[in-house]
Amino acid sequence: MSRVLAVDYGTKRIGLAVSDEGRVLASPLEVVTPKTAREPVSYIIKRATELGCSTIVVGMPYALDGSMSPMTRRAEAFAGKLEKAFSGEVVRLDERFTSKEAEAVLLAQDVSRAQRRRVVDKVAAAIILQTYLDMQSSR
Repeated sequence: MSRVLAVDYGTKRIGLAVSDEGRVLASPLEVVTPKTAREPVSYIIKRATELGCSTIVVGMPYALDGSMSPMTRRAEAFAGKLEKAFSGEVVRLDERFTSKEAEAVLLAQDVSRAQRRRVVDKVAAAIILQTYLDMQSSR
């Protein structure tokens, strides 16, 4: 079985997480700070290929009522770019509250504010990915 890469998309920072080969456990991977609009797509595809991922899960930040916000539209456009350039599957997953959940996890671990700012996006990506993996295993 191949791995899965998850993306917590943001305009300033993009969190990445990767699964184990058995698709059971999600681990935070890194935070990408893109310099151009095209750069993160090629970088993410490169990382997915290096890690042996056949699926990329993109978190979709829907509004609380489930509607599309401006950020949801940006994430959708980003997922579309990944879909066009990636040979594997690109999945969209509702990610409401993952950043808040990531903050709570980091606070519980007594991580400093400065450190939280540096890692919260990859922790949020791991939460998105673990949600996806759990959904897949229950099917």
